[in-house]
Amino acid sequence: MSRTTAFTSLVLFAALLGGCSASTDASQGNGVDPASDADHDNVPAAQDKCPEAAAGEWTDAQGCGESQDGDGDGVPTDQDLCPDTPAGEAVDGTGCSASQDPNAGSGGAAGASAGTGGSAGGSNATPGQDGAVAPNGFASFTLDPKGKLPVALKTLAKNVKALQNGFQIDGSLLVQLPKGQQLLLAEAHIKLEYDSAKGEGLQSVSGTCRVPFPAFGLGENASFDDLVYASIGWDLGKNIENVDAPMQDDRHYFYLTFSAGLGMNLGTAKVSVPGGTSNTIVIDPFDPYLFVKGDLLSFGGLSPIDDAGIGMSWQGLIPFTPANTWGVEQQAKPFNGHLWLEGGISLGPKIPLSISGNTVIDVDPNDDGKSVFVDPAGGIQLGANADLAVSLGYKKLPITLDIPVASATVVAKLTDQEQWAYFSGKIAPDKTGLPPVIPVSFDQSVQVAGYLNSDIEQSFLKAEGSYKINASSIEAWTGINLSDLGVAQADLTIDKNGVLVTGTATTSFAPVVGLNGNAAVEAFFGGTPTNWYVTMDGQLAVKGIDLSANAHAKLDSTGMFVSGKFQTPLSLVDMSGNITKNGVDIQGKAQVSIPIVAGKEIAQWVTDAAVCGTEAVTDAAVCGYQTVTSGAACGYKTVTSAAQCGTSYVKDGAKCGYTYAKDGAACGYTTVTSAAQCGVKVLSGWAECAGSCISGGFTNCKCEKAKTCQVAKSCNVENSCSVANTCQVAASCSVPASCQKVKTCEQKVTIPDFDYGTFVGEVTVKIGNSGLYGDVSGQYCTTNNSCTTIASGSIDMTSGTPKACVTVPGLGDFCGQF
Repeated sequence: MSRTTAFTSLVLFAALLGGCSASTDASQGNGVDPASDADHDNVPAAQDKCPEAAAGEWTDAQGCGESQDGDGDGVPTDQDLCPDTPAGEAVDGTGCSASQDPNAGSGGAAGASAGTGGSAGGSNATPGQDGAVAPNGFASFTLDPKGKLPVALKTLAKNVKALQNGFQIDGSLLVQLPKGQQLLLAEAHIKLEYDSAKGEGLQSVSGTCRVPFPAFGLGENASFDDLVYASIGWDLGKNIENVDAPMQDDRHYFYLTFSAGLGMNLGTAKVSVPGGTSNTIVIDPFDPYLFVKGDLLSFGGLSPIDDAGIGMSWQGLIPFTPANTWGVEQQAKPFNGHLWLEGGISLGPKIPLSISGNTVIDVDPNDDGKSVFVDPAGGIQLGANADLAVSLGYKKLPITLDIPVASATVVAKLTDQEQWAYFSGKIAPDKTGLPPVIPVSFDQSVQVAGYLNSDIEQSFLKAEGSYKINASSIEAWTGINLSDLGVAQADLTIDKNGVLVTGTATTSFAPVVGLNGNAAVEAFFGGTPTNWYVTMDGQLAVKGIDLSANAHAKLDSTGMFVSGKFQTPLSLVDMSGNITKNGVDIQGKAQVSIPIVAGKEIAQWVTDAAVCGTEAVTDAAVCGYQTVTSGAACGYKTVTSAAQCGTSYVKDGAKCGYTYAKDGAACGYTTVTSAAQCGVKVLSGWAECAGSCISGGFTNCKCEKAKTCQVAKSCNVENSCSVANTCQVAASCSVPASCQKVKTCEQKVTIPDFDYGTFVGEVTVKIGNSGLYGDVSGQYCTTNNSCTTIASGSIDMTSGTPKACVTVPGLGDFCGQF
């Protein structure tokens, strides 16, 4: 690898340019005796790769001095860990090609990386191995070999002197770095010492050397005004004092202190460390990471920075983590950078933003391996967690907004083609940055985010929090008596059009306008005041009159326009109008229909006992009928009735029935011979008696004979009884009844709900300085369609419910809901 960077003293640099090439062979083709030693370095010409070495100068086994390059790989002897690199093979910072890597497979220089826990040079050395010399002629040392991050050092064996408690190094000392690179401590006079109180192995570094600077990555094209001498030490970050560098307490760093001025050029970047005061450079060998306090004269379009802390990570391992991403979540992403800047920086005239804090810069934002130092077109990416000063000025706005943003995060990219920045943070309540002419303020910190572009018309700022629209600033603008308008959960946007605030009102902005709930607010201040406005949409009331949840109020330079709906029991009345310095004038219209119903006196015949009295009448139609028994009225009829006609005692079988009896008078007589009935007679002679005895079969030998006589016969004989007589009695019939009849007479009466007709018209509802009132006009039409115009109606609010009222001549006042 061919190096063009000057990182050693001018003397070493000149010697390097005068070094010998590996292709030079004094023993062939030029007649030189292979056994000769023209430069007196005790190396015969056949093996001497650097036959031009100065007399008396130290040389290695190949006859090359410290500043010479025997194998032509671009790395001088005192830095070349592989002095026999075959011609044409690319080498790393140690002078070794891939085929020569002395640490391959053991975590060596080519394999180590920052933060892995292995040493920067991959050494696993123990205290007893410090100073051991390898075949390449280099002695190796390890700082804190059993620690978290051991550091490997190498120097030519000739530079080493053993001490009672360590080693003295006088000459070029190499610090092994990740990825096969190394840091040169040129012209070093350094002690390496043991300190069991701090740990096992070498624990202390002290002495002087030229200020080192890595010759790869950021330093690939670096150059210096001069590499000054500095005192060097090595210690934990917590023990390094008076250096405001981003160090970790439990990690070791090299620190170099010097008082001479130092200037370095990193491509387009120029850094100057002024002389005359004590300056310190801190180096972390595991990146490597370098920190210096100085002036950044130019870099990537940034404004110059005086007395800034400047950190440089050769591998780009400085982490940036956004602390505040509200509103820029998609843009503010973590990244790793190469530079760390402490102090205030400005992104230049095209990006009106200044940073007061620490900034991380990625010099290869495209990740194409080309830093801004070698490819300025690639630009830089930066990120910072710091306080910001944002300035916004647009063509359409007659003002410039200077807004301080605290506890902010900013990410930006600056190239030849584009310059932009996203930021997020907080605005303190007493530092809005808005000029007094913009009537917006807030009582607490609010979140803010924004975008800045070199084309300022694309830039914008947005914020979220609670705001206040200041009445005092708007009263002169509108001429209306106003109140401060509180806006909660609000969003504020500033762009090329102006300042826009949207949110939820917590108060009203005029004494005559009431807020009966939440209302949405939108306020705009852009261009000239004639374009400004403030609107409220929600449950509004004017002079105590509710205009419903969909009411709208707009405040601008002409006054305040209000619209809404006034609710009546029957309808919603659309209302609109203005509030000016002269007062309130809001109107709406509704339709109304009022029945004209009232009492009416008329003359009429009435049948009413209370009014007209009564008279006795016999009238079936009025009184109905009654049943009477009267011969005169009904005639007579023949009846057989004991009750009416009396009775007679008669012997009559038909009426009284029959009795079966033996009655000669009734039934007649019959002649019978019967002893039982007629009796017997005694026979007088024995002839008669004997004859009777014999004829009787000797059963009746009493000499008695039955007599013959007349006996009554038996038959049904008529009974005797009392029977009803038959006579003429009066008949019964229905005749008209008699009663008291209500008289009919003429009387005057009043009909209470007489229908006179209907009034149909229009109600003009008004809200004025004294509250709700209105006018009513229309036509009254009778039931016979005769119509009269009435134009003098009004609204009655005495009942609490609005009513439209009109006066009908001759009838009175009539009201109805509308």
